[in-house]
Amino acid sequence: MSSRVLLSSLLTLTLLIALENWLTTASFLAAQSATTNRYASPLSLPGPTTPALAGLELGRELYRHCATDFSDLRLRDGKGQLVAFVVQQERGQLERRSKAYQAIREPELHLLDNGGLEIAFTVQPDKTLEQVSSLLLHSPLREFERRALLEWDQGTGNWVPLATDVLLFDYSSILDVRNLEIRFSTTIKIAQASRFRLVIDKVTQLQEDQVLELTRRLRGQDEVYREERLLVNRQPFRIDRLEVGHEQLRLEAQTPLETEYPVRLVTQRTESATQSTDLILESDGEPLVCFQLASADDNFSRPVEIAVELSDHVSAEAGLRFQRIGGGVLTKIHVPGSELERMELRFPETKARRYRLRVSNQDSPPLQFSRVAATGNKYQLYFLAQPGAHYSLEYGGPPLKRPQFDTVALKAALQNRLTPIPATLGEATLVPPAAGESEPFRGLPTWVYWLVAVALVGLLASGLYWAVQRVDEIQSANVATSERKPADDQQ
Repeated sequence: MSSRVLLSSLLTLTLLIALENWLTTASFLAAQSATTNRYASPLSLPGPTTPALAGLELGRELYRHCATDFSDLRLRDGKGQLVAFVVQQERGQLERRSKAYQAIREPELHLLDNGGLEIAFTVQPDKTLEQVSSLLLHSPLREFERRALLEWDQGTGNWVPLATDVLLFDYSSILDVRNLEIRFSTTIKIAQASRFRLVIDKVTQLQEDQVLELTRRLRGQDEVYREERLLVNRQPFRIDRLEVGHEQLRLEAQTPLETEYPVRLVTQRTESATQSTDLILESDGEPLVCFQLASADDNFSRPVEIAVELSDHVSAEAGLRFQRIGGGVLTKIHVPGSELERMELRFPETKARRYRLRVSNQDSPPLQFSRVAATGNKYQLYFLAQPGAHYSLEYGGPPLKRPQFDTVALKAALQNRLTPIPATLGEATLVPPAAGESEPFRGLPTWVYWLVAVALVGLLASGLYWAVQRVDEIQSANVATSERKPADDQQ
């Protein structure tokens, strides 16, 4: 192969690699600048008589067009001058109900004639036990099933049932589900010393060993004796401790406030290669933190992986690239004596256009989901409104640098927790990019890049073709030379 052909081939390969990087960068810029239009919407707010703090809650229209870091937002007054503002996550005081547990001291144990177990205990009145709603058992056992009854007596001598025919179970070898909590049919208040009685149907259950012992005797190739032994383990129901669960109402200050955001379930399909069900969701880039799913299927517990798409504007059928951002477990158990439903998936705040939920089925039948809802954090844009002034908000378009404002007075108003005047966003209109805020170079049309790629591939193919031809010529010349040498030797 001549050095000129080799040099041409290497140069073509280098150009192809550079073109691939060029195309990747161009696609990335196109994805980042998907919304090339810039919009302006007037703000409506009650006219303040003195300078006052105003707040605009960011909604779906803004998330659909603005950058994820809000760097393209510009607030202008009626004269077109920029106005200082800050965007902050909305926080407030929330009432949250949580469950706490208190250990039972000195329980009394009685074995029943029918093979059952009775545990009696007393709960003393306490300020923290105003709303008692459950009894929690702690046990190290795996693979069991028991039924329980719970009653209480407030000192009248009459036993009142709180929960009947409750199923306590652990199905770890089949599903990752377990229930050791007895929920009361109604929440009770411990105003005086109260007696409770827990009855478990059988204290010991027979558990078959997973290994079958087989003994065979052969005479030649004939089997003359066979013995199969299955070991059975008598498993007592061990309880380490008991705890009563009570509801607590806590006031949490400076808690991120959440709201509902719409998401679209684009596709739902079963992947046999990964033994999973993939759900593709689309949003408008809102700051999501949680998905709520609904399914008509029952009695399942499936791990789920949450991922976001890395490249925009790619068809879902073309094989998307996703990055994992979190995961969880979807559980829905409806069996007699046990009700458990956890169909929420929480994850760190994410502003993405497309999500993938991968539900692991393994060898179980795939699930079908009828609805997916989402919640996310709330954000507000704060600024100081002047009396008689009009304001408009610009957003969208090409990426811009984040503006640098003097926000000392604005932050002081926020630290003093002043109640902001609510502002609303009006109808959007198209506006040209602001003067002095240049757009980054977005490159040539994509078809130009592909035309250059085709030309370079043709050049590479041509170089390889002539290289093969040259190699064939050299081999033919060598063969002719080798045939000529024996003829010369004979002469």
